[in-house]
Amino acid sequence: MRAIKVTHRAVFRQPIGALNPMGCKLPGPFPVELFHRGPHWFAREIASPSRQEFKRLTKMESLSEMKRQVEKSFESQSEAWQIWGDPLTPTEKLNQRPRDGSWERLLTPYDILDIGKGKFAAYEPEDRTHIINGKTITAKTRVPPTACGLNLPAKCLIKNLANVEPSCHECAEVWRREYQGR
Repeated sequence: MRAIKVTHRAVFRQPIGALNPMGCKLPGPFPVELFHRGPHWFAREIASPSRQEFKRLTKMESLSEMKRQVEKSFESQSEAWQIWGDPLTPTEKLNQRPRDGSWERLLTPYDILDIGKGKFAAYEPEDRTHIINGKTITAKTRVPPTACGLNLPAKCLIKNLANVEPSCHECAEVWRREYQGR
């Protein structure tokens, strides 16, 4: 596993309290991002390229406290909290191009693990279990590639005929199709 920085994003409507002291009606959505710097969580708007911090909101040490404070600063929440980040290694970035100029994307529990105190880690291929696909084995290979196409050490492999589903999504798909229940 490798430590990565993540942000938490949600969309709100109509700021109130400290974010709108005059009580003006402000139409439209307000996308908000929570980010971790040092021991504290901060909030900022992400609708503009400048991404201004909400200085009127208190910085918090806990992510859940910061989420509650932001939720209380708006009338309603129109989209749920999402976790965004860059789980790719530098090697993976060489083989891919970002779609919009940024490597950040929506993350799922399959991609990351919360390791506590506001820190998250990205799973590496070696952190998952894989199977060997019999169709990819040649006579010259010492350790054949996995069903997902990666060349990994033997400690990451489980037997194809074991009645255990691999934790790698691509390998699990091949296992379900070809080996499950046999």
